[in-house]
Amino acid sequence: MHFTSERSLDGGVVERAFVLGEVPGILWTPPSASASAPAPLILLGHPPLGLRRMYPRLAERARHVAADGYAAATIELPGSGDRPRWPALDQARAELRGAMEAGEPVGEGLVDA
Repeated sequence: MHFTSERSLDGGVVERAFVLGEVPGILWTPPSASASAPAPLILLGHPPLGLRRMYPRLAERARHVAADGYAAATIELPGSGDRPRWPALDQARAELRGAMEAGEPVGEGLVDA
């Protein structure tokens, strides 16, 4: 993981943008977190609209959980923002939609249980 920027938000929350491999993300840590006292981490999910578009909501959620002593992180999803699409993911979505539209049962072959 390579941190690309760092800034302080309201309440002492530290926001760090990072890249893990080719995957961009953001890590927020509460002021109480340190190397000797790490904070538990919550992974924030979001719809595939891209980190830039979802940033205000994600940052607000991160500030909220940081007030309770938790760190939060999120990553750019495949096919959103600057992250390339995964052809296999597109194929799986198409198969799932096709099965649902045809009224076929959706089994473990299409959805991991």
